[in-house]
Amino acid sequence: MFPGNYPEQITIPAGKDNPTIISQTPQAAIITPPPTGLIGNLSIVTVNARCTTISGFTITGPSTTQGNLRNGIFVTMGGSAVIENNLITNIRDNPLSGLQQGAGINVDLMGSAQIINNIITSYQKTGIRVNGAGSCSAVFNNTVTGVGATSVIAQNGIQISRGATAIVQNNTVTGNIFTGPGGVVSTGILLFQEVATAPVCVDFNNMSNNDAGLALATTTGALVQGNNSSNNTQLGILVESDSTNNVFIRNTALGNPTFDIEDDSVGQLSAMTGNFWLCNTCNKDNKGGAICSSVSEFPELPIDPPVLSNVSVSVD
Repeated sequence: MFPGNYPEQITIPAGKDNPTIISQTPQAAIITPPPTGLIGNLSIVTVNARCTTISGFTITGPSTTQGNLRNGIFVTMGGSAVIENNLITNIRDNPLSGLQQGAGINVDLMGSAQIINNIITSYQKTGIRVNGAGSCSAVFNNTVTGVGATSVIAQNGIQISRGATAIVQNNTVTGNIFTGPGGVVSTGILLFQEVATAPVCVDFNNMSNNDAGLALATTTGALVQGNNSSNNTQLGILVESDSTNNVFIRNTALGNPTFDIEDDSVGQLSAMTGNFWLCNTCNKDNKGGAICSSVSEFPELPIDPPVLSNVSVSVD
């Protein structure tokens, strides 16, 4: 597509497989909602076809009608896509609202995608969302930035949830901070209701300036390795009590005021948790230093009783 503004809602239907849609000049073809607003699934671009390529666009809101913009790009109903080198921004209401929607890229309902080298900013709820059994994505080298401190909504930069399969690698995630009540935290990367039969690997990402850099809730069997989750507002890595049998190897979590690592699970694995903690770098954990000092999968007794920060994640 040539440079210019394209106020329209685009759907690539099932059966129209292998389309390639490229902006001739990077990010100079700008797709926005039509003046009359969005209809149907309330997404600017919907992909139901297989093997679709979307490259080099600016896809942007916001919506001045509250609730009229759910997704920048929505890959769904068995569709598949390569989504690369796009700027996806302002997928939100104006003003920002507390509606639990507004994803830069959403892969759901058996969708699959390679999400590579995109810049995603100023979303309402989630930068990149991969959700549901049968959905899968490779999420590589993206820069995902929330709106910063807000009391309106708890955001998540990258969310892998409800049995989806994903590799999340080499992304930079910042600016997800919730200042509202209730002990809820915004997260850089969130794993929610993930199961061992649908593998998730989170490796070599950088998370900073979020409430919690990385959080796991109701998740089992994930591999988390080589990430840097430092200088967040509360927690580097948060593992809720219902997340077990996950493996954490050679992650770095430093400069996080509450805990660099908090694992609320209880079990017979590392530091008497339900998870494996191997050779991670941190200064302060909620198991009396036993996680930070753990160099094997075998139990290491906490120095002090476990401490809980009493925070929880927010999922759409």
